[in-house]
Parts: sequence; C-alpha cells; structure tokens
Amino acid sequence: MKTILLSVLLSTLPWLAQGQSVRVGADYGMLFSRANKTAPYAGLDKQASSLNRGTFGLNLEVGLSQHLSVVAEANYETVGFVDRYTISMSSQPQTNAFSRQIKEEYVLKYLGVPLLLRYKMGQRVAVFGELGLNTRFFVDADYTLENVPYAGSPSPDSIYEEGTLYRGDVRFISLSGVAGLGAEYPLGARVAVQVGARYYLGLNEYNKYPLTTVAEEIKINALRVNAGLRYRLK
Repeated sequence: MKTILLSVLLSTLPWLAQGQSVRVGADYGMLFSRANKTAPYAGLDKQASSLNRGTFGLNLEVGLSQHLSVVAEANYETVGFVDRYTISMSSQPQTNAFSRQIKEEYVLKYLGVPLLLRYKMGQRVAVFGELGLNTRFFVDADYTLENVPYAGSPSPDSIYEEGTLYRGDVRFISLSGVAGLGAEYPLGARVAVQVGARYYLGLNEYNKYPLTTVAEEIKINALRVNAGLRYRLK
C-alpha cells in the first residue's frame, strides 16, 4: 500500500517546476461514514448508523498564487455503514412470535485519490477552504452480522458471523464530491502543522446492482477530521 501511495504522488512531479511553492505532507484522521440509500429495501425498517474508522495518507500541495493552490492526495480510506433492524418469527405454527435484533456491518476499503483546489488566507495562522473530487479505487471489503435474540426466544444464544462481501458486486471506482475547511500553524521556516475537516458526498452507488443481502442501491457519504504535518520543499 505504501508503494501505491508513493506512486500516485510521484505521478504529479511535472507540477513541481510550475508551482510558486511546493509542499509535501502526511495526515492521520478519522472517517465517519454512513449510507445514503437511493432505493430502500421494502419490508424492513432499518436504522442506519455510521461506521467509524481511521485513515492515513500522503499529500502534495502546489501553489498557483499567493492564496490559491492545487492539492493531490493518496489516502487509505475505510468507509461503509451499519444497519440495525428487527425480524419476527415463530418457532412453530400458531405460536407467539419472537424477535431477533440484527446488526449488519459493511466495511469497504479503498485507495482514495482526491484532487482539490484550495484557497488560503492569513499570515501567522492560515485558514483555508477547499473543493474537489475524490476518486476511490476498491481494495477489499469485509462483512459482519450479529444476531441477538430478545427475551422469550427459543434460541437464546447470539450469533456472530464474519465474512467478505462478494467483490464482484462492488464497483472498482467510487466518486465523491469534496468540501472542506482547515487551519495551519507554522512550527518553523519549512514545517507546519495542519488540521481540517472534510465532507465527502457520494456521487455513485458503491454496488453495481442491489446486493442479495441488502437489496438496495447505496451511496456512501463521509465526514473526515484529520491532522498532519507539512514540509515546504521550495
């Protein structure tokens, strides 16, 4: 994965000779993602909640003017969603139904390559806003299911299963619009610390067609908060 991240950034080297300033950096943060379901599954009242995972990556910022710059990044991103719902069943005909609470967790792993236009202002403490597009390339996926019985169930034991999503159902490329805000504080002549928050709006469904276990088309939205260091090359 480190080799892939470096390869993506090295492909931007032609920009270096054209920029007024060039900086490289590294970030670590958290992604809080959830599903935007465009075709909800009929018959189940699902309660969606967010999937929270760490993210890290490298970046390159090339200044176009005093305030404007272009930013290219390569990030390892884990996004997805959690579904909770209740199913009712009966152990025998004409007996009282019992319920089980189901929790399904879908975890999608990507190499994210955002390309951003950033506007920055301020001297000692700089603040900035950014807009752009994030292209995610599919790497892997995991799936877990937790089946918890309610009181009175003839099967009192919980069921916990782990597996992998069928990769043929997942689109190789996922696109998201990006909008973010941040601030930067210099630690020296060349080094600065940067913090930020960014929102990813899913532009296409992550699944090629409705999954058999989910039966819906889903876009992934996410909020990212991060901190990192920047080093000025020129």
